Amino acid sequence: MRGRISLAVVAVAWAGCASPTVDDEAQGSGTDVGGGNVPGSSSSSPRTPVAGGTGSSGAATDTSTPASSATPADSQPAAATSTASDPAPSSSSAQPNPSSDSPPPPSSSAAPIPEVTLAADPASVDFGVLPSGGTLTRTVRIRNVGNTLARLGTVTGATSPAGGVTVSSALDGLVLGANGEAFLDIAWTQVATDQMGDVHIPVTNADGYELVIHLFGSMQRPGATCSCPSAVDAVPLQTLSLTATCTDPDGTIGSYRWAVETRPGGSTSNPTPEDQPATSFFLDLAGDYVLRFQGLPLRGDPVATCTVPIHVVPPQNLHIQLVWDTDSSDVDVHLLGPDGGAYFSSTEPGDCYYSNRTTSWGSASADDDATLDIDDVNGFGPENINVLSPAAGTYTLGVHYYCAHGASPPTRATLRVYCNGQLAREMQRDFSLSRQFWDVATIAWPACNVTEDPRPLRDVTQGCSP
Repeated sequence: MRGRISLAVVAVAWAGCASPTVDDEAQGSGTDVGGGNVPGSSSSSPRTPVAGGTGSSGAATDTSTPASSATPADSQPAAATSTASDPAPSSSSAQPNPSSDSPPPPSSSAAPIPEVTLAADPASVDFGVLPSGGTLTRTVRIRNVGNTLARLGTVTGATSPAGGVTVSSALDGLVLGANGEAFLDIAWTQVATDQMGDVHIPVTNADGYELVIHLFGSMQRPGATCSCPSAVDAVPLQTLSLTATCTDPDGTIGSYRWAVETRPGGSTSNPTPEDQPATSFFLDLAGDYVLRFQGLPLRGDPVATCTVPIHVVPPQNLHIQLVWDTDSSDVDVHLLGPDGGAYFSSTEPGDCYYSNRTTSWGSASADDDATLDIDDVNGFGPENINVLSPAAGTYTLGVHYYCAHGASPPTRATLRVYCNGQLAREMQRDFSLSRQFWDVATIAWPACNVTEDPRPLRDVTQGCSP
C-alpha cells in the first residue's frame, strides 16, 4: 500500500517571449499584423503574434525578427500547471492562429512527487501451532522504501477472537527517513481456537496511509494417547500377555503396532500378534526389555505411543545362558559340578548337557542339581542351565559346536553367567568347524568368582562331520 504527500509545484508559464515575425509580402500592404493570414498573400502560415504591437494602413511598422531567425520552439520555457493565475492579454495583443504547421507546445518537466511506502519483513506472521495459552514473540523489520520521511503514529494490534496479540511501543512517534528501518516485536498468545489478527502502523504525514501486517495462529488440539501396562518383573522363558489401549478425541485409531525397542543380546523373540492391542511375548532370555506400542489415528495425526519395561531375572541362584548368531546351527552348553566328572558323560557325577538334562549332584535334594531347560538344535538359542541352590565348590563350563548344519562360518557363541539374579560375566568365542569345543571358565561358589580358561578351541569326536 502506498501513500503520497501532495505538494504544489510552481513553474513558469510560457509567456510568448519570442519576437513576432511578419511575412515579407505584408510590408507596405496596409494589412494589420495582429493575427490571421494577410490578404493577397500566397503564404498560409499563421503569423506569430507581436506582443502588444499594432498595425496601420499603408506600410506596416515591422520590428519583428525575420521568420528564418525565429527562436526554436524547443528553447522556449516549459509550460506547467501553476497555482497562480496568468495575466490576461491586452486587446491589442495578437494571438497565434492554430494550424497544422504550428510547432507543438514544449513538454513539461515536473518535480517527483514525495512518496511514503513502508515494507514489512516478513510481510505476514504465522505463529504456527501452539497450545491454548501458549505464547510466542516474533520480530518484524519495518522499512521506509519511499523517497521521503515517514512519521509513524501509534502502532496497534488486534485479533479475532480478541486478546491474542501485544505489540511493543518502540515505533510510536518514530520518524523514518527514506530507506530507514526499525524493528517491531509482536507477542502472540494462543486462545482456545484458531485465530487471526492484524497489526496497524499508521503514517501521520501521508493522508491516512498505514501498513497492515496480517497475523495467524493455530491451537494445538489434543491428539491421540496410548496407555500401556506398567513395568513387569518376570523370569526367563515366561510368556507375558499384554494389552494396551489408545484413544483419539477427534477421531478413530486406524492401526496398531507392537515392537521390541530394547532386548538382551541374542534375544529373537517378538510380540505375537504385532498389530493388535492385545499381544503375547515370550521372554527367551534373562535381561531387560522395552516393548513399544503405537496407535496411528485415521485422520493422520502423529502416532501415539507408550512403552512397557520388562525386567527378567532368573529365580535360580546360578543361571548359565548360551546364545549364538547363526541360523540352523547347533551349539550346546555343558556344566560339570563341584564333584568333577567328564564332559559328554551321564555317569554321576555327570555332565549337564543335551543327553543328561537333569543331574543328581551332591545331596538327595534336587535344589543342588543342574537342569538344562532347552536343547536348541536349529540356531540362535537360547540354552539355559540352572542350579537353584548350588553346593559350595568349583563348577566348570564348556561350549560345544555340535554341527554347523550349513551355517556359514564363523558362528559366534555368547555365554553369560548370572549369580543370584545378577549378570556376573559375559564371554564370547567364534567357531569355524563342527565338533570344536570351547573350555570356557570355572565358577567358584558361593563367591561366584568366574575365571576364564585361556586354552584355544579343541576338537572332539562328538557332533556331525566338519
